[in-house]
Amino acid sequence: MAADTELDKAGARPEVEITFGHAQKGYYTVDVFDATGTVIQTERGRNADHVEDKFFLKKDAADLVGHVLSWDLKILAPSDGPGQTYSAEVIVSQAGTIRQRFPCSGDLDGVKVIFDDSMFT
Repeated sequence: MAADTELDKAGARPEVEITFGHAQKGYYTVDVFDATGTVIQTERGRNADHVEDKFFLKKDAADLVGHVLSWDLKILAPSDGPGQTYSAEVIVSQAGTIRQRFPCSGDLDGVKVIFDDSMFT
């Protein structure tokens, strides 16, 4: 599990943004699990469309304590071969203030799958 994400419990609803870099194609699934392990929100997307990869969580910050944000990122190189790199980041913010960043980067040869999660505190 990645680092916890501390929210301002009296603050705005949290927002999640997914970014992909290095001209790679990216797909994502983001889930929010409640304290019992039940999925209460799922968001999916890709960076190669005209839809912003940013969304608000459906619960207020105070109600998310003890919940888990989970993400699966799939990054594809436009062509096979060595020497390619990738970057991706999951960003949690409230009213424009970044609460936590989860960056990742490295070498890419074909497809890279990244998954992790963070508990809201």
